Amino acid sequence: MSQSRWRAVMAIVVTLLVAAGMAVAQVAPPKGAARPAQAPPPPPAVATVGALRITQTELDQRVQQALAEYKGRTTTEVPPEVMPIVRRQILEGLIRRDLLVLEARRRGLQATEQEAEAQLQKDPFFQVNGKFDAARFNQVRLQNPAVFASAIQTLRTSLAAQKLMRQLQAEKGPSEATLRARARRELMRVDVDYLAVRRSEFDGNYPEPRESEILDYYRGHAKEFERPQRALLSIVFVDQPALPDSEAAVPAEVTAWNARMKQRADSILAGVKAGRKLEELTAPFGGPRPNQIALPGNFPGFWGGNQAVNQSVFTAAPGTILPEAVPGQHGWLVARVDRVEPAHVAAFREVAREIRARLRNERRQGFEEQGLRALYETLRDSLKTTGYRLRYAVVDSASIDPGQPGPADLDRYYRAHLADYSSFSSQQGGVTTKPFAEVRDDVQARWLRERRAELARSRAEDLRDAWTRGKRDPALEQRLRVREAGPLPLGVPVDSSVAGRLIADSLAARAGATDPGLARSGDTWAVFQVLARVPDYVPSFAQARPRLVERFRARRQAEDEDGARKLFEASPREFQSGNVVHYSRVMVAPPSVLRVPLTHGEVERYYREHIEKYSAAELVSAQHILISPRDRTAAADREARARADSILAVLRAGADFATVAGQTTDDPATRENGGDLGTFGRGAMLPEFERAAFAMRAGDLSREPVRTSVGYHIIKVYDYRPLSTNPLAHVYSNVSSDAAEVKADSLNRVQADSLWRSLKSAAAARLAAKHMGLSISSYDHVIGQQERAPQDVQPYFRRLESVKAGAMYPGIQQFKGMGFAVTWVDSVTPPRTPTWDEAREKAVEVYREGAGTRALNAKLAELDSLMQAGWTLDSLAAGWGGLVHSADYSPGTRLAGVGTSGLLDSLIFGSGRAAGLTPGRPSAWVRLPGGALRLRVGEVRSPDANAVTTRIETLRSSETEAALFGYFDVLKKRFPVRILDRKLRDAMLPQTVNPAR
Repeated sequence: MSQSRWRAVMAIVVTLLVAAGMAVAQVAPPKGAARPAQAPPPPPAVATVGALRITQTELDQRVQQALAEYKGRTTTEVPPEVMPIVRRQILEGLIRRDLLVLEARRRGLQATEQEAEAQLQKDPFFQVNGKFDAARFNQVRLQNPAVFASAIQTLRTSLAAQKLMRQLQAEKGPSEATLRARARRELMRVDVDYLAVRRSEFDGNYPEPRESEILDYYRGHAKEFERPQRALLSIVFVDQPALPDSEAAVPAEVTAWNARMKQRADSILAGVKAGRKLEELTAPFGGPRPNQIALPGNFPGFWGGNQAVNQSVFTAAPGTILPEAVPGQHGWLVARVDRVEPAHVAAFREVAREIRARLRNERRQGFEEQGLRALYETLRDSLKTTGYRLRYAVVDSASIDPGQPGPADLDRYYRAHLADYSSFSSQQGGVTTKPFAEVRDDVQARWLRERRAELARSRAEDLRDAWTRGKRDPALEQRLRVREAGPLPLGVPVDSSVAGRLIADSLAARAGATDPGLARSGDTWAVFQVLARVPDYVPSFAQARPRLVERFRARRQAEDEDGARKLFEASPREFQSGNVVHYSRVMVAPPSVLRVPLTHGEVERYYREHIEKYSAAELVSAQHILISPRDRTAAADREARARADSILAVLRAGADFATVAGQTTDDPATRENGGDLGTFGRGAMLPEFERAAFAMRAGDLSREPVRTSVGYHIIKVYDYRPLSTNPLAHVYSNVSSDAAEVKADSLNRVQADSLWRSLKSAAAARLAAKHMGLSISSYDHVIGQQERAPQDVQPYFRRLESVKAGAMYPGIQQFKGMGFAVTWVDSVTPPRTPTWDEAREKAVEVYREGAGTRALNAKLAELDSLMQAGWTLDSLAAGWGGLVHSADYSPGTRLAGVGTSGLLDSLIFGSGRAAGLTPGRPSAWVRLPGGALRLRVGEVRSPDANAVTTRIETLRSSETEAALFGYFDVLKKRFPVRILDRKLRDAMLPQTVNPAR
């Protein structure tokens, strides 16, 4: 019997005793008065347990008590649609209480009167100043002996049930030693340093660089790794609450808001001077944002400090908080100087991964180059094609000087484009036009841009027209720098410029026609003409390279498939799929949103909890650098990630983002403007990119490359605009519709859960579906292939794989927009040996992984030999970026880049009687599915005794409850339970603990 139920029993007993005593003392009938002929009828029962009754009154009292406790904890009410489940859960507790009473009686377990009285004497009602008041106790006993005796009997019964519960807990619960060992193990904390060598880094198609080569490269290229002086700052952005957009256009409102933010920033600084912690004071603003990098003359974009403030940053001692607030792009900044690093050559561990990536890329390129040249020599004669000699000129409007426009030119342009400078004014009730003086600079810039474009087009057309007539214009050709090229095959660019590709594409589209052609890309024009065709032309290696790359990769693919097929044919059963699960399900559709009742209070609560949905858009302005893999292979992905990591290291060292983006990004749309994406809201970018960008603030550089479907992104945010809230009155219809949809979903869940709990087998589910008119859908699932399903339903398939034939799926599954599914397994059939076509994809993957695994093993052997030669784990790890530190590691903790592993837990903490790792001594290589790691345990911290005791009680409660679950089902058959209230009988117990409990 739980402590809460025991307290309830005691409260009822004492209340009955006191009430009975008061009735005797205050309302005793006079002598000789007539007494009622019969006692009042007993209160109605909601359930019976054997011969015992659970009354409506008792259930209502327990429900009210539970609801009051829930509200006290959460300050909210239990939703009305959940109330049937609350009442059913509490009734289950009362049923268990009576089952224990009956079983104790059957077993002959009893409590003496003395035990009952001793327990009753401990009640606070009989305590005065912490001591037992015998006079009060005797007064209650003497005022109504019959009621007192009944109360004592009630306590004896409850004490006997308690004895039984303790006995059951001892019989079925875990042992104290087991609980203590588990609790201590779960609460132990250690510091772990580890070196992880990941299988995904190894291609296996070219030799890995040796550790000595990486170290030699670092020593021989020290100048490449020079780092300028920099300061690492923690910044607090004092910009909340944000200024609404409606006020942002009013200068007076902006000034007042800035003044309020300045006052809040000054208050923070005053608190710091008074001795309070910066983190504590700035929690409402999200706390300090660490690792903001500042270089002399190059501070983050959000920083508005003057020269004196900027200089003081580089002379401040570590931990110094600047004494004055710094103007920000929005609001004010409070800054702490965490560290100032002088100009230096980066440490080896900081650049080792970048060097490794460079050398790997050189090896890969060398391997590919060698293969391409060998292929070229083999295919040389078969590459013969028609070559083309041509002349061409490129006219770029940016290189043309149109001269300065006169006043008349600008006036004509302004008048011709008045619509561009006009807008509707609600205040003036009509269209207003900006005066020429206000927009003169824009008019001139647009005139110059359009004039350049016009002159570029005109000159390109003049040259084409001259060539078309068979004429040559030496002056024009000299001005436009006419060049000749070739011979070259169709489709091969004349040079590496954008115009070179433009000419190649245009020439190919015209199938090598000899008449002059004209092509355009933006403000760039290209004029070209074929001078001669060269039959049987053998392209140079450079010209043939694109075709060679295609053939080289196709040959590699064919070689991989050939090796994979031999692997498959040697052991086809290794590629068998798992058993096939044949399953069915019915969908319980949600109720119509229009029929869901809602109160105004529910709408208000939903609005408060989801206020971001009804606010002005959150906006981010950002730049990015995209590094796309050259193809879809794992090797290409690894190369792209390594290249992105190297670029990120350069940026963190202080390089200009726009410059690096123009040199390295694989996004042609943003290359020319330094990777600038402009301003965007949620839903405009790929999901992974969006999640990263909106978690950043102005000036932030992404901590690591962000992977999306198109490659790896390095992101820099230069502006962030938070949500601006709309009043409920303006969005009431939207909020009420959304709240109704959520409530409908909740009702749908309860309905589906009740149906699932009423079904015990697949046969019962089919009968119930037929009776209720629900449509049954049947499907097949191959065990082990859940990864092919959408990510949000993969857990559903993993659980489905453990269900036996004829059994129900454990729980319900939501399918968005359709409702909740009740699922069962019809049958499970054995696997079959696949055909080559069915196994091809997996076989190729296994074959390629074999090459990578061999390369990984070779690297581990090399690292072992270095340790045998005297290298320490720290020096070994320096070549991989240094040891990764995990503080407060506990069982089940996820190690960065490694994940969780029961093997790691056993190694670190020990298992059974075996001790864990010796602190300070490195482990051997630990093999994991994703690679291998070596680790070293540092400080080991044993748990606090009180924490162990608390964890033991938690473990005992949960494990004992699980052990007793089936036992209570046995008792329900021994002492039949009947729930008389139909609503309570139909409300099935929830899968999780009810919130009112």
